[in-house]
Order: sequence, then structure tokens, then C-alpha cells
Amino acid sequence: MRVVAVSMVKDEADVVEAFVRHTLAVADHHVVFDHGSSDATPSVLDRLRRDGLPLTVLVDDVDGFYQAERTSALVRRAFRDHRADWVLPLDADEFVQAESPAAVRAALEAWGPSGVLPTLGLVNYGPGPDDDEKQQNPVIRCVRRDPPPITEKVFVSRASFADPATRMQNGNHGVIRDGRAVPTRDARPLWLAHFPIRSGLQLAQKIAQHHLQKRAGAIPHGSEHYAPHFARLLADPVRFATRTADYFTATERAPAAYWGTPVRFPVRPPSWADVTKSLLGTAQSLADELGRARANAGWTSNLKSLCARSRSPSSWPGDRFRDAPAPPDSRSALHLGGTLTNATVTESAHEWTVTVRATNSGTATWRHATADVIGMVRLGVRTVRPDRTIENRDYARGELPHDIEPGESVTLTLKCPRPRDRGLGVELDLVSEGVAWFECGVTPTVIHADAKRAA
Repeated sequence: MRVVAVSMVKDEADVVEAFVRHTLAVADHHVVFDHGSSDATPSVLDRLRRDGLPLTVLVDDVDGFYQAERTSALVRRAFRDHRADWVLPLDADEFVQAESPAAVRAALEAWGPSGVLPTLGLVNYGPGPDDDEKQQNPVIRCVRRDPPPITEKVFVSRASFADPATRMQNGNHGVIRDGRAVPTRDARPLWLAHFPIRSGLQLAQKIAQHHLQKRAGAIPHGSEHYAPHFARLLADPVRFATRTADYFTATERAPAAYWGTPVRFPVRPPSWADVTKSLLGTAQSLADELGRARANAGWTSNLKSLCARSRSPSSWPGDRFRDAPAPPDSRSALHLGGTLTNATVTESAHEWTVTVRATNSGTATWRHATADVIGMVRLGVRTVRPDRTIENRDYARGELPHDIEPGESVTLTLKCPRPRDRGLGVELDLVSEGVAWFECGVTPTVIHADAKRAA
């Protein structure tokens, strides 16, 4: 029996690695469609694929959400291209649960080619007072849940999808054939642990994106439950992002099982800057679509209706999936981001030793070497006068030991000559050669104001 998982994801960098690793403990292959993520999700997926996991990552150029249509196309691809007997349609925050991975496969094997589909209850997990905040895998960190199951999702057999008229429902809650729901039956002891809330800022980003797309008509069905949360977010963003108890009060400590191999590429939870970048990207995408709709159909007083009609299921242009391109890297300034912390300078008679912790906070890989130097990321050392004005912007450069992926940190150390002018100090920044300075300049903790003392 061959089991394949399919997923449609967007901006799930903090959970997607754990999700893929856990799912592949059950599935033989995982097909993931990335719906225009603006965070490190593409980079994490690319690293997992390069790490040898049985993972296919797809993108397309189709506007609009089209969740049911895209998932239906992914399911058909799983049966056609990956010889699946069973397909598990899963969101990136859903983790299959049972006594063991083998128990999941045994249950599907025993189910056989029945015309009745298995349904799995969805149990919400979220932040709680006894979370280990140092744990970067949210499935292990968030140990409290709120039973009973809030809804159900289905798994799909090859026999149930043989009819070309069959399609998935939005949200993977069922399967429709000839306008009627395919019969289902409870698949206990199988269930899904659902981690929709991992932090306040992550939830704020998710709610704002879905609500804005819903209001624009880019999500024709569902997502109405985000509206009251969006109103609270709009009223007081800081309170919303810092008081998780306002929207999730876990009542039971019952850690979910994590079956995946250890997370190797952890991504920190989103910051306010990440949320802002993500929402600006969503706003730009919606504005572009509105502009195209206006150009194609002429001005109308009901643009929301126009956009909604352009994204109705009947307008789905079909399977246009293609392999995901390589994630962006430092040869372009568009996705660059970085922070420098713990900067120090120590001195000897003729030399400075500079040490700093550099973190890739953008969504582009920092290249440590390129064929023409363009796009190489280096640590830049600038000399500064006592009033902090720059004396020499290109005083010294420090090399990266290897490519630095989004979310990754590295400690950099370089030695450079001590300036003849003993009144000069040092400031650090990152630079992508021939592209841009990062402008995250950091003044180290030791500044040489004169020959005798550090000020």
C-alpha cells in the first residue's frame, strides 16, 4: 500500500519542517503546493528536499485561493504521478495522531477500497502557561489542547476519486461527487492534532491575511470565522499579539505525538517586521489583482463582486502546477534581512579582533561565495569617529564560513589592523557585495576613544 500526503501552504515557516517530517513518518511521499509564501517557507521546503526527503514542491501562476480546486488537482496528481493508494490532504498545522505511524497505515489498509471515506476529528492545540519557550518545534512546545474535536477532515482512497467529477470540499472536510457528499465514517482511533495558534504574532498574520483576501473575494467560501478576530486585531494590535489567553484557553494538558526526525532548520516565530512585510505583500497582490480586474472588465461600482466572480470555481483555469524555483538568494536585495548581536572588539598592540553573532532574518539565502563576487554576503567593518560619523566605510571585510539559510545564525570572527588614528572606533554591518548594505549597523561594546582606554 502506498500513501501520499498533499498540502497547500502559505507562510508557515515556523511549523512546516516539523509538519513535513512528521507526515513522512506515515506517508511514502509528500506533495506540497506553496501558495506564494513571503516568509522562509520556500527556503525550508527547499532545504528539506535537498536533504533527501521524498518531497515534491510545486507553485503556479494562478490568481486567487481556489483551495478546493487546487487540492483536488493535487490529489489527482498523487494518484497519477506517485501511484498512491491513499491520499492524505493535510494543512501545514495538522498532525496525524494514533498509537503509532504503523497504526495509521494499518487502519488505512484495513479500510480497503470501501466507498465510505474515513473522517478524522480535529483537536485544537495552542499556547499554554507550561510551554517550553526554548523549544522551537511547536508540536513539542504546545502541550495543551481544547477537546472535543471541533470539526472533521477526510482521507481519500483511489477508488473514491476514480470518477473525474469527484472533487474535494473547501478545507478538506469532505468529497463531492455529482453534487452530493461521498459517505464518511469515523476513523477513530485516528485523529488530527491541530496547531493553528503558535504565537500571538503568527495568529495576527494569519487572521489579517485570510480576512483581507476574503473581503477582496480572493477566498470565495469559508473563513468567515476570522472576521471577529480581525476586528479585535484592528482595535488593539499589541494586546492581540501579546495576550494569547484572549483567544485560546487550553483546558487539558495532553501532548501530541511527534513522529518526525529532529527539526534541523528551525525558524523563529514571526516578529512585527515579518508580519508587516507579509501583509504588505498580501496588500500588493490584492491591489495588482484589482488593477487587472479593472483593466479587463472596465470600472464598476461593485469591484468586490467583480473579483469574487473572477475567482468562482467555474473560472478555475486548471492544473498549472510546476516545480518550485530555487528560493531567492543574496544576489537580489528584495528579500535580504539580517541582525547583528553580541558584538565585541578586543585589541592588541597592532590588531583588533572583532566578534559578532549574525542572524539571517530575511527570506533569502546568504551566499558565502559567487562566481563573480556579486551577491557574496560579508561582515563589513567601518571605522567611526567619536561622534559616530563614519571615517572609512570599507575598512575591513569578514567572510561567511558557508551559505546561511533564512533563520540560521552564525558567529563571525575577523582580525583587522588597528587604525593609526587611535581616536577611531569600529561599527559593523552586513553587505551583499555589489547589491546592498543591510543597514543593520551595530556599534560594538568596545569603542576606542583614545590610546589608553575604551569609552
